[in-house]
Amino acid sequence: MRKLLLLCACMILLSVGAFAQKGEAYIGFSHFTTGKNGWNGDLGYNLGKTITVDGDFGGYYSHNNTIHSFMGGVRVQAPQRRRGFNPWGRFLLGGSHVSSLSGNSNTAWSWALGGGVDTSVYRKIGLRLSADAFHTHFYNNGDLHLRLGAGVVYRF
Repeated sequence: MRKLLLLCACMILLSVGAFAQKGEAYIGFSHFTTGKNGWNGDLGYNLGKTITVDGDFGGYYSHNNTIHSFMGGVRVQAPQRRRGFNPWGRFLLGGSHVSSLSGNSNTAWSWALGGGVDTSVYRKIGLRLSADAFHTHFYNNGDLHLRLGAGVVYRF
């Protein structure tokens, strides 16, 4: 597990280090189909017109437990257009941590496979809608959830 966490941290740090050159930041509302609501953030570095390295973070909350996720991966998108919608797909791999009100907690690997669409509002500002199949493996039990998101993108 420590090796997985170290790998995720390295992927995120690499994307953050390159972030100042040509990238984007996203923050938005996120909803799990299990009834959890929260936030999701993303830092991305564009390797070209169609490939982006992503670091993805999130927090999801319900009345009985909290999940925080930290993942990294690759996003493939249509070439950026000034106006209109830009579809994309992504694969993220990393970890998640769950803690309950009873004091139990567990950290395990997780992955997300999904996509979405970005649209430009202003030159560097856009809106994003996303949907991911989000898999967690807490307490040696695999669970697959649908994660929906909507928020604001700022391009550097």
